[in-house]
Amino acid sequence: GVTLSSNGGSISIRGKSATSVTAYTSSAGSISNANGIRAHGTVTVDAGSGKLSMWGYAQSSSGSSNGVELSTSASTYQSSSSAADAITMQGTAANSAASDAWGVYLWGASNVLATNGGGISITGSGIKHSGVVIPSGSSVLSTGGPITLTGSGYGSGYNAVDVAGNVGLKAGLNTGASTSDITLVGDKMSLTGSLASSGALVIKPYASATTIGLGSGSGTLALAASVFGGAVVKDGFSSITIGSSTAGNLTVGGSVAFTDN
Repeated sequence: GVTLSSNGGSISIRGKSATSVTAYTSSAGSISNANGIRAHGTVTVDAGSGKLSMWGYAQSSSGSSNGVELSTSASTYQSSSSAADAITMQGTAANSAASDAWGVYLWGASNVLATNGGGISITGSGIKHSGVVIPSGSSVLSTGGPITLTGSGYGSGYNAVDVAGNVGLKAGLNTGASTSDITLVGDKMSLTGSLASSGALVIKPYASATTIGLGSGSGTLALAASVFGGAVVKDGFSSITIGSSTAGNLTVGGSVAFTDN
């Protein structure tokens, strides 16, 4: 595995891909990637009390070209800073000709941890695929700082924000408790994982005038009744807010049960 530790200094990782892929061989085998940032194997990036910043821009017309793609093996990216911007990740996949063009993709074994009340902001834009993906088995956790996931762009048939893993808290990781406010921003979302905290939850569109559908209601940002009532949005939030002052019409269809504290 690979460990990058700053002993308390901030860590900034920035990458920009080539405009076309050049296949190469690594410990993971033959690779045809031209990502902004790509992590291989078991990786630990620990900024200690410093901040962690990752920025990736992918522009290749061939191969897999994702903004930020974290490891498929068990990996941790963490900071014990208490700042609201303790951890920031931004990934852009800008070329639709690439075979893969995801904004920020964590894979199913990556943990992003703010261990001392710091905030986490992850922003992604995928011109062909999804903007921000938190797959099953991955986690984005803070003990108390704000957590914001923003999908600013996504391809046809995909999502601005896709959460199948854990956001906020998870038993056995990062104290298993959180008072974080969680904000999800995007015009299309898939929410099948776990959103849990004792802070406030906000789900809102990215673009002005984007319509919202709750339950069986019609809207660009469609939120099924199954998201609420404890299945995905866990009991314990101090409040739940859907939409914003700039969102379009909100239509509620059928029965939608909300559960918070």
